[in-house]
Amino acid sequence: MEPRVPPRQISVFSTDALDSACARLRLADPIRSAGLVLNWHARIGKDSMEINLKGLEQADLIVIQRAFPRATGVETLLDTLFSLGIPVIYETDDLLTGIPGDNPMADYSEEAADILVALMQRCCALTVSTPALAGHYRHYNPKVHVQPNPIDEQIWTARPPAVKPNRRLRVGFAGSATHVSDLRLVEEALLEILARHGDEVELCLFGCATERLASQPGVLTIGGGLPYAAYAETLCQLQVDIGIAPLVDTPFNQAKSDIKWLEYSMAGIAGIYSRLPPYGQIADGETGLLVGKEPAEWVAALERLLQDHALRHRIASQAQREVLAQRTMAQAGKNLASIYEQIILEHSHGQGSRRSLASAGRQLRYAQWLDANLASRADLVVWAAHHAADRALQLHAIVIDDGARPEATERTRQTIQRLWHSQVRTDLLAPTDGWADRANHLLASSGAEWVVLLWSGDQLAAASTWYLQQRLHSHADAWAVYFDEDGISATGGHDDPLLKPDFDLQRLRCANYLGRNLFLQREQLLAHGGLAPVAPDLAGTDALLRQLDAGLPATGIVHIARLAVHRDQAPLENSRQQALCEGYARVINAHLARRRLAVEAQPRLPSGARWPGTSLQYQLKRAPLLSVIIPTRDGGKMLQRCLETLVGEGGYPDLEILVLNNQSRSHETLDYLNGLHQLGSDRLRVIEVDEAFNFSRLANLGASAAHGEFLLFLNDDTAGLSSGWLAELAARLDEADVAAVSPRLLFPDGRVQHAGIVLGLGGAADFAYIGAPIEEAGYAERLICEQEVSAASAACLLIKRAAFQLAGGFDEEELDLAYGDFDLCLRLREHGYRILWTPSVSLLHETGHSLKAHTVTPEAIAKRSASFARNRAAFMERWLERLAHDPYYNPGHSLQANSYPLDTRQELMRSRLAEANLPRLVALPADASGSGYYRVTAPTEFATKQTRIDGRVLPGYPDALTLSRLDVNTLFTQRQVDDNHLQALAALRRDLPGMRVVMDFDDLLTAVRADNPHSADVWPDIERRIADACGLSDCVTVSTAALADALRHFHDDIRVIPNAINPEDWPNLPPRILQPGRRLRVGWAGGMSHAGDLALLAEVIPALARKVDWVFFGLRPPGVSTKLYEFHPGVPFADYRSKLASLRLDLALAPLAHHRFNECKSNLRLLEYGILGIPVIASDITPYQCGLPVTLLPGKAQAWKAEILARSDEARALQLQGEALRNAVITDWKQNRFQNAWLEAWTGDTSASSTDYSIAP
Repeated sequence: MEPRVPPRQISVFSTDALDSACARLRLADPIRSAGLVLNWHARIGKDSMEINLKGLEQADLIVIQRAFPRATGVETLLDTLFSLGIPVIYETDDLLTGIPGDNPMADYSEEAADILVALMQRCCALTVSTPALAGHYRHYNPKVHVQPNPIDEQIWTARPPAVKPNRRLRVGFAGSATHVSDLRLVEEALLEILARHGDEVELCLFGCATERLASQPGVLTIGGGLPYAAYAETLCQLQVDIGIAPLVDTPFNQAKSDIKWLEYSMAGIAGIYSRLPPYGQIADGETGLLVGKEPAEWVAALERLLQDHALRHRIASQAQREVLAQRTMAQAGKNLASIYEQIILEHSHGQGSRRSLASAGRQLRYAQWLDANLASRADLVVWAAHHAADRALQLHAIVIDDGARPEATERTRQTIQRLWHSQVRTDLLAPTDGWADRANHLLASSGAEWVVLLWSGDQLAAASTWYLQQRLHSHADAWAVYFDEDGISATGGHDDPLLKPDFDLQRLRCANYLGRNLFLQREQLLAHGGLAPVAPDLAGTDALLRQLDAGLPATGIVHIARLAVHRDQAPLENSRQQALCEGYARVINAHLARRRLAVEAQPRLPSGARWPGTSLQYQLKRAPLLSVIIPTRDGGKMLQRCLETLVGEGGYPDLEILVLNNQSRSHETLDYLNGLHQLGSDRLRVIEVDEAFNFSRLANLGASAAHGEFLLFLNDDTAGLSSGWLAELAARLDEADVAAVSPRLLFPDGRVQHAGIVLGLGGAADFAYIGAPIEEAGYAERLICEQEVSAASAACLLIKRAAFQLAGGFDEEELDLAYGDFDLCLRLREHGYRILWTPSVSLLHETGHSLKAHTVTPEAIAKRSASFARNRAAFMERWLERLAHDPYYNPGHSLQANSYPLDTRQELMRSRLAEANLPRLVALPADASGSGYYRVTAPTEFATKQTRIDGRVLPGYPDALTLSRLDVNTLFTQRQVDDNHLQALAALRRDLPGMRVVMDFDDLLTAVRADNPHSADVWPDIERRIADACGLSDCVTVSTAALADALRHFHDDIRVIPNAINPEDWPNLPPRILQPGRRLRVGWAGGMSHAGDLALLAEVIPALARKVDWVFFGLRPPGVSTKLYEFHPGVPFADYRSKLASLRLDLALAPLAHHRFNECKSNLRLLEYGILGIPVIASDITPYQCGLPVTLLPGKAQAWKAEILARSDEARALQLQGEALRNAVITDWKQNRFQNAWLEAWTGDTSASSTDYSIAP
């Protein structure tokens, strides 16, 4: 027996939902029909791309579908997929490279055409739906397979055509909103038909309508956007007699498929179609009617079918038979499997080894990170629709082009043309002698405000100019701007991201980390000599340094931490790279000479970075008295080693050493200190400090006893590792604005212990790269470049005495044990000083010895831990804002690790539009179900989507550092009454006093009844807890006026903002058609807390069990036989809306018992039923007395029975009531109606407090 061959595994990357038409017809259903394994890997959300890689490792084929290739991050993902060694194909059923301008997807052609064409050229093959489409795409790839669209018999149950219906004839159109222009083609013809036939003909527009047609009497419009199965069911139920499928004659439409013919045929509809290639297989007069574009032709065809019932029936029947014979899903599955097998086998012949998914993981994570980091054109279009437009940015792009790669130059031109809201002049210059003079001549005649230097192949993100415009609003004095950057791979993807620090002069002297793509203010550039005749790669940095040295402020050099520059990575020859480094050394030396610094820059080849570098050789220009302050306790031989390497290896000519003996006990140490004392030198003093260990006090005592102009704070467990190390450090204090310098510290095994401090790292501040190998260069040469840091360790910290005194020394009171050195450095920076770290000097540091010497007992250890915690809290409280924004640590890096990784937690990343300075809000819903969604998540997401706020929804409390890093203005939370939440909220109020807190309540928790299952979860002291929660809040929001009155004594700013519905989140159901003889489906939906409310129906349900079909969703009615009703258990809230819609109720019930808890509830249930167009009978109680067109009844079973029975014979009336309720919900209860009220509550505007939403809108 032959071994069973496992089925092929097909991995799909698509932006389409798995239940959509294209996803099902083109891929999911035929793949499954063929017995292949389907893995659907991508989901595009409102703000992010989510990639699920399960099954990709085993894939035999990767399919990229339709509009997936669009964003920059997706482009990088595609690059990674191609690197796996698995065959990749592209699948589409539309001409996406030629979308007409009036199509809602027209922006896609402009935004993604280049990516799409490059993708098709790289793919093994393409699959398309029509020969016409294949003809277009063969220009890009000769291997194009035609897979016609099929019909799925499991979705489309063949509906027999009606011969002569006993009702008005119905003409219908079904399609998405992209067909508006097609529908306009027949608008006049349809209007004439309606005018001729009056009440005899009805027009039904499903999914698409023109304004003119929708406004006509006798026209039924039904929203689209349904899952494909629901679309099929709805089209069949609409009982359309004549279907129309007009198409405007465009290349886009000529390439479309005959899907409309397949669908109409299966629904038993006789169709009229445009005489275009998509419908070329239709036998005119047999399986459909074909017409031209003239309205008269459409009128004639419509009249023909309206008058000839037999012809309608014959066309519909024959078309249906033909579809079932030739276009089934089984046939499609067999054909697609054959195509896939051919592609897989052809690829296997030339296939090398497959790359493991693990090795591609970094690129995949970067793809997602990049997508979340950069605003897309679609983001900016939404933003522009809600905000006043800036004046177009005037930009002059100088592109250095040697003519060797015209295709690279063209790519650069195209990205310039797509820059957001900009007027750009582009000039190409060859990098030959005299290029700078030519550039300056061009700039002198330019009217641009800004100049950008680009190289052939470099690309700017479309959003780069938007980010620049936004930053200029807050930095009007900016004269130079630089972005983060990454590289463009040989295959067009993106890699090698370089996230940069804010401006760091010392680092710039060591490496051209600003990159070659600087934006420079044109007038300032020309006023300071323009571009100099240096290598074009270095011209921007050279100009910046000349302007800086001439007195322009460093604050005018702005870093925009967005990865908006994509540099060309054409390899450089070694000689070219060496020449750039030598040229860069000349640029830096000119800068150092202008500043009269005794420093020489030597060329240094880059190590793992894309920019030229130097190494700085300092000479000690002056050597004032330097006082070394060394606290010790039982330092013994380590202290001796420290002093010997200080005196013998330090290389500094004028030293004073002060050893502060803090209660040493070991004989070895005491003998050594006594020997030092007996030397009798005033340059080597031992100071006895008989006090409990307090590092900050020891350091301050040493500083006050010292006489030096420079102070070196040095741990006794350090040792110099090279001659002249102290002179090297001291030479770096020559600049007036440099207050302190610190060296690299190494563990005894050679690993890095100190490379500067990163603020926020580890939750407060911590050592960068601790534990890294000494040979490691670090991220973007972080470990080999001299640089400024926000703080450094006092284990070895050389500082100017005057700066130390100005800053007030170490804090002995609140930071006695830890964080005192970091605190001192931050205070120095507050005074405008810079702090340097240099790897040119290394010291050994046996870290921890000093503390261990003072904590040898369990009691001492416990005391030390308590002191450390106290110091940390004090440090964080003092510097929280600074800790959240280390200028030398890019916000794109994670604070969870010390090696500068990307922070890939998308929920905690800055939003793509953060630079717009919208109100920043973090929302913390109390749950993921109804209340949390409607009251917190929905208004937050809606306002964010409308770009009114910069909001995010988090599942739990973030810490104060995270909120500060996100620059949150408002914390929007909900019924935070348990102990953990109250404590967390109190801590945030303490740490972030400027942050506004808004608390929402949706129920009267003080009045939960005993028959409510949740009553057991209510605290006995709930009054006190609500009072505490309100006391920690600046504003309280509630859903009803009754609830506001009940809570008024807890807070003086309570705002009533009703629950609302966002129609886009709900299925757009067609009117429910009640066929003769079918019983009403009467139903209820709700949770376990409504058991008491359902008691009203206990008598009604059995009484009407033979008259109506009862449906209950979420809770069984208590005391009622389960045989009398259909039951659907509760579902996760994400599925609740579609599940409720799927019940297809004719009538919904909303009973509420009369008591105080219910009186304070909202009308939410009416809104949910209403948006689905379901008529409602509800209790006559305050929440439902809101003006919505529902039937209100008293709490009497007899009244409910009578009303339900009366509805059984009112099919048309029920339909009209459902439509009226839906229209009322859409008109008066949509999310956008209350958006301003939410904004006012979130931002603190008091005008909303007088808004009255307690009565009907």
